[in-house]
Amino acid sequence: MRNLLKFTDGQEDSKQTIHAYTDGSKGKNGVGSGIAVFKDNKLIAKLKYKLNWQCSNNQAEQLAILKALEYIQHLETKEREVLLLTDSRITLDLLQNRKKHTYLIENNRTKVAEMERNDWQVKFSWIKAHAGHYGNELADNLAKEAANSKRIIECYNRIPKSAVMSELNKQSVTQWQNEWDRTTKGAITK
Repeated sequence: MRNLLKFTDGQEDSKQTIHAYTDGSKGKNGVGSGIAVFKDNKLIAKLKYKLNWQCSNNQAEQLAILKALEYIQHLETKEREVLLLTDSRITLDLLQNRKKHTYLIENNRTKVAEMERNDWQVKFSWIKAHAGHYGNELADNLAKEAANSKRIIECYNRIPKSAVMSELNKQSVTQWQNEWDRTTKGAITK
């Protein structure tokens, strides 16, 4: 299967009329995705999504791209060229690597293929984080707002295997320690 995804070193002043900046955030209060969509250099949408607290920042980055694509796909516009800008090199690397098949990466690939069948031209570009790009800073703030919000309903809860394994490991160690403490205390007092 050939790689349908197109990557560019595109900048904010590229020829695409639609630009979507995406970002993810994970903090002590939660995990969130943020998206800022511009058409003809005018902000047309600010979107934010909350993920399960055990989801990873990478999942938040990938969900942001998927939700941006879903939003853009339904725009009523003759211009069907979009540039997605993300500060997540990991996500861009995963999208390019056809051997990686995580849930969100596959959904992003499928969404791009679907859009291209409907005459969309979708390109991806990396943008340096916290370098003064308004769209990137806005997406970052939206992702943080989503992560910290108690009012936004969680829309994604596919917890990564690594988080499950880490939690099981912690529980096993705690259980072992509790049993060890009980048996050694009992043996010492006899």
